[in-house]
Amino acid sequence: MKGKFIITFVINLIITLSELVGGLLSFSLSLISDSIHNLTDALSALIGYIAVQLSEKENTSRYTFGLKRAEIIASFVNALFLIVISLFMIAEAIKRIVHPEPLLTNIMLISAAIAFFGNTISVFLLKKPSKKSLNAKSIYLHMFADSLASLSLIIAALIIRYTGLYVVDPILTILISLYIAHEGIEVLKNSTHILLEGSPEEIDVKEIKRTLEQLPEVKNIHHLHVWSLKDGIYLAEMHAEVNDCKISQTKKIKETIMKTLKDFGIRHLTVQFEVDFCKNKELIVSGKD
Repeated sequence: MKGKFIITFVINLIITLSELVGGLLSFSLSLISDSIHNLTDALSALIGYIAVQLSEKENTSRYTFGLKRAEIIASFVNALFLIVISLFMIAEAIKRIVHPEPLLTNIMLISAAIAFFGNTISVFLLKKPSKKSLNAKSIYLHMFADSLASLSLIIAALIIRYTGLYVVDPILTILISLYIAHEGIEVLKNSTHILLEGSPEEIDVKEIKRTLEQLPEVKNIHHLHVWSLKDGIYLAEMHAEVNDCKISQTKKIKETIMKTLKDFGIRHLTVQFEVDFCKNKELIVSGKD
């Protein structure tokens, strides 16, 4: 995956330069805006690469979980980039609608075609990794949005060339920006949810409680916490009330609980065994308790 990030980084630097030059020569705002967006894409790929490098570092006494959340932070930053750039592009497009300018469509077509070709390569490179990593997904969305934007620029250049409707350029910029902002908000929400240690959407903590309390060894499950270390890596901690027994006997109980939790995708568990210890035996404990 790291190699694909580097290739994507290089491709987007080339696209940025070609679109910037083409936009300045053709007076196309959408092309210039897309070149700026491609520059952020190049940076996002670089950030993603650095994040993967950090996430692969060994756990230490200072970072006992390692730096696996570096990828989530990268996703957050990349999504923020998407939203900010989209707002900038919309503002510039509105100015161009009020004061339209003629465009040189031949140069616009060439630059947009180069961008579409490069972005399409990046999309295919990152499609598979995006299904396994939120970090890769955020970069994949950058590339996918860019490929759509480049295709739209080609269509816009043809429309302007044969109709003279220069307003198509800024209108297209707004539409592209709105789509990019929407995708960025989704990634921002997902990464924020993980950073705030929210329970994974695909995991129902109430169902976990019901399932575990069906085990003959378990009387009650309470103070349950489930969170993501990064996308796809789920952790849990809980209090489990059991019958009075030797500490050595809890080993078998924990193995049974752990085996059950694997069906929920949880791979790491911390469990506190109790015999009528907690007064509050609610599933979710108040932050004040």
